[in-house]
Amino acid sequence: MLRIRFTAQDLLRLRFATRPAPMVELTLALMTLRRRTAGPLGPWRDRARKAFPEQARPLLDLVFADSGPEYLDSLDPDFDAALDAVLGSPPGLVRISFDRHSASGWVRRLAEGEREAQRILERALRSAHAALLAPSWSRVVAGFHADLAHRNRLLHDGGIVGALPSVFPGARWRGEVLEAEVPGEQDVHLTGEGLILLPVAFWSGPPTISRAVPGRPRLLMYPARIPLPVVDDAATSLESLLGRTRAAVLGAITAAPASTTTELARRLGISPGRASEHASVLRGAGLVTSHRHRNTVLHSPTRLGHAIAVGHGERHQKPGTASR
Repeated sequence: MLRIRFTAQDLLRLRFATRPAPMVELTLALMTLRRRTAGPLGPWRDRARKAFPEQARPLLDLVFADSGPEYLDSLDPDFDAALDAVLGSPPGLVRISFDRHSASGWVRRLAEGEREAQRILERALRSAHAALLAPSWSRVVAGFHADLAHRNRLLHDGGIVGALPSVFPGARWRGEVLEAEVPGEQDVHLTGEGLILLPVAFWSGPPTISRAVPGRPRLLMYPARIPLPVVDDAATSLESLLGRTRAAVLGAITAAPASTTTELARRLGISPGRASEHASVLRGAGLVTSHRHRNTVLHSPTRLGHAIAVGHGERHQKPGTASR
């Protein structure tokens, strides 16, 4: 059971992140790399292990299957800026991050601010970023914004009291305490710095909350609502995720935005009722938007739907062909 105890000040400072954070995603990707089971990220993890660069191996002394150092939790949306923030962290914050692990020699030197240890860290982070994050980043961004659009609708309809439990299936409020069923016992006391909620792509476990760092809001990381950007990038076919007809509907909507239901049905050789049903499911998954124009309904892809459909099409081209 996880219990998050809010003060009135924390509730006022509670917010969702507005952009994905590559340094946080990189830490979570490394944690997933080390986990025995990774749920829908299993195929990605297996492939990433084979491609993991030797230059990034020092990071395995920092990041473990269940935790990573807090000073890597930069929320800057630009990787280079986040890297500068990490390398500029005060030694005291670095030491706090390693209190719970017996550090290897170079990590101890890193905690002492040694320049050569910082160069090892910089090379390792850049190498891991290029191998693990860069190939999937456009889909990570699309998945992030799709999740945020869903949470914003919940915020609009029910406020933060209604939106926050959606991050934890089955969570409930008891006064100013949010209780969620997760493995183990964790009692988190917020102390007025606030809480930032961050949907992430490279994590499929239960939501995880960062340790307290003086002067910083806590960070709550939870799996983005639709894990397709990474699952699909792991070479899992779109048809197996959506079904052949539904994948075709998404492809048709992406190829011709603002398609009517009748046009989709004619193009795919299915009934208008079936086309409408598939579009409705895709809309509920955040892949399609629909709006009425006079007597027709027009369907267009969301950013996530477009990224998934285009990425799927590129991976299934014949050698020597180019997409348009």
